[in-house]
Amino acid sequence: MSGNDTPEVVIVGGGPAGSLLANYLGKRGIHTDIYESRSDPRTDEQSHGRSINLALSYRGLAAMSPVGLTDRVMKMCVPMRGRMIHSKDGHLAFQSYGVDNAQAINSISRGGLNAAILDAASKYSSVRLLFNHKCTDVHLHAGG
Repeated sequence: MSGNDTPEVVIVGGGPAGSLLANYLGKRGIHTDIYESRSDPRTDEQSHGRSINLALSYRGLAAMSPVGLTDRVMKMCVPMRGRMIHSKDGHLAFQSYGVDNAQAINSISRGGLNAAILDAASKYSSVRLLFNHKCTDVHLHAGG
């Protein structure tokens, strides 16, 4: 962190939402600390593969756009154009997610998405990532 080391914003949780928020704040030059109880998922091999993929929709991609993450994230996605419904009698029925074959939601690795967003946040000098730091108490009126 450059200049003043006192954060203006503290984010508890370095998952996709907290990390994306840090990107928004970092882009504005706001001094931000992220406290994450787990180890850094970009370097900890044990953190990979513990979760199913996420379905990333247009809204999720739109949230990535202002901080320049859309292209990077889309390279990691697999489009899902619909779902297959299996009836008890064995009949299969496809339900499209869009009005045509060009529309889809996107399957993406939760860990891969989180790593990409954390990488981007770490590039801002005003953002500090603190792993293996568990939040156990908050003093909102302590001043500072």
